Amino acid sequence: MNKQAIKSELFRRLVGSHAFWSYDPASLTLGSTTDEMLIYKVLVHLDLDDICRLFTLYDGSLIREVKKSRESYSPLQQSCPAAKCAATGGAA
Repeated sequence: MNKQAIKSELFRRLVGSHAFWSYDPASLTLGSTTDEMLIYKVLVHLDLDDICRLFTLYDGSLIREVKKSRESYSPLQQSCPAAKCAATGGAA
């Protein structure tokens, strides 16, 4: 399978899993999706086999960079006792 076919299949699977639920379906195409968005959505919404396919398309350092750049600090975790409890696995 060539790289474009792999990207198309990953995109199709993402659309099928409703990963782009907040996007206008009429304007959603593989061409309108950046590599970074595709990588991030695959990491979040698809399975390990699909994540492995990313490594046939992109360098591991790019995948790691996208993952790190999308990890964000949530102020909710600081102020919400339930979030603290869930994050630490213990009591709030």
